[in-house]
Parts: sequence; structure tokens; C-alpha cells
Amino acid sequence: MVHDFALPFAPELGRILTGTVELRRTYYLVRHDADRRSERMARLAGALIQGLRAEILRLEAEVRLTEASRPCDA
Repeated sequence: MVHDFALPFAPELGRILTGTVELRRTYYLVRHDADRRSERMARLAGALIQGLRAEILRLEAEVRLTEASRPCDA
């Protein structure tokens, strides 16, 4: 079992039970309390979060496009 965003890196794998099972993931950015008072560290954390969200969305969209282009198995 892998997350959808990992599928572009494992083309031999495919999605199953797409209408039955849906898994959600949660990530946490753990920071030292002193970092929260630093504007520079806050900007870094914001950029990191934004970049990771964008990349996950991009990879998940790539999976959907790849699946849409595959012929249906009947």
C-alpha cells in the first residue's frame, strides 16, 4: 500500500478499491518554541509547508491523469 502521490515513482503499481477505501494522511511540522518567535524561521516553515502541499497535489493530479489515459479493464 502506498499513497497516491508515490505512484508516479512506481509505475508497476496501480490503484484498487478506489470507490471503497480512502486513506487520509496528516503531517506535522515540529518546531522548537524559540523558532516560533523568529520571522525568518516562520517564513521558512511557511515556504516548506506551501511547497510540500503543492508537490503532493501535483503528484496526485499526475496519478489521476495517468489513470484517465489507461484503457478500462472489463
